[in-house]
Amino acid sequence: MQMNTSFSQRLPTLQIYVDASSLTEFKICPRRYYYSIVMGRQPMAESVHLTFGILLHKAAELYHIRRFTKQEGHTNALREVVRWLMHATWDKEGNRPWTSGDKYKNRFTLVRTVVWYLDKYQDDELRTAILKDGRPAVELPFTMDSGYTALTGEQFALCGKLDRIVTFKTQYYVADIKTTQSTIGDYYFKKYTPDNQVTIYSLAGNAAFELPVEGLIIDGCQIAIEFSRFERGLIERTDEQLLQWQEELGYWLMNMNTCAEQDYWPRNDSACNMYGGCPFRPVCSQANPTAAQKVIEGAYRERTWDPLKNRTSFE
Repeated sequence: MQMNTSFSQRLPTLQIYVDASSLTEFKICPRRYYYSIVMGRQPMAESVHLTFGILLHKAAELYHIRRFTKQEGHTNALREVVRWLMHATWDKEGNRPWTSGDKYKNRFTLVRTVVWYLDKYQDDELRTAILKDGRPAVELPFTMDSGYTALTGEQFALCGKLDRIVTFKTQYYVADIKTTQSTIGDYYFKKYTPDNQVTIYSLAGNAAFELPVEGLIIDGCQIAIEFSRFERGLIERTDEQLLQWQEELGYWLMNMNTCAEQDYWPRNDSACNMYGGCPFRPVCSQANPTAAQKVIEGAYRERTWDPLKNRTSFE
């Protein structure tokens, strides 16, 4: 298995560089976190939602790089994005287009969503911010001090990558894209308060890039069989909300440290049926550890989730 650089050199099962995804996994269930992040396992079947989301984010990222770094017009930038997307969704081993088996999220609906989304916002009132060093604020990996020290003496850090920081009515926000099959209304955006990713990204804008970020602007994309529809929501974070989250963060990091130190990862069985059902339920339902290990080895593939690696850069 590929080495995961986000883990401690002194205690190999302790994650020192923590992103929103891994922190959320631990909060849901320490055992689930152990299987997915520490052991680096995932079901054999492809996660259509993850693949669709990554490709959508990459396409938008490439568009903004071509528009605001290379100063290309909308038509040329969109043409290059579609060209890249058709190449990225070609299965070279099977010599055929990518097939997902999902009637909502597949190659056709992905390309349609990207084209319609970029057409809708080609004259966007959001403007890509400029960093203090003069660079456009696009594709921004970050690492920042969490304020907490592990029992190994190492400093915990928060990390991740911002797609873009924008200005809106003289204020700064992190821009992000989310997909859903549900109709998007006010209730949809309310679910992001509280939310790990929104809070970490808000902190990163301030701490890592020295811009007074107020929160996130999320473009919600409703993906249906016959259409793609888009709505925009503003999710803000006050100083008090950020401070409270940082105080609570210490609790979770210390629990993560304790689990790694004792090599004990308890199950949160109240979460087994949440979020569409835990992918590791077949493992946890086994009668003994030996049987569980056999299921892990036979039904799950290796996957390294390393937030220090840039998973969305372009060749």
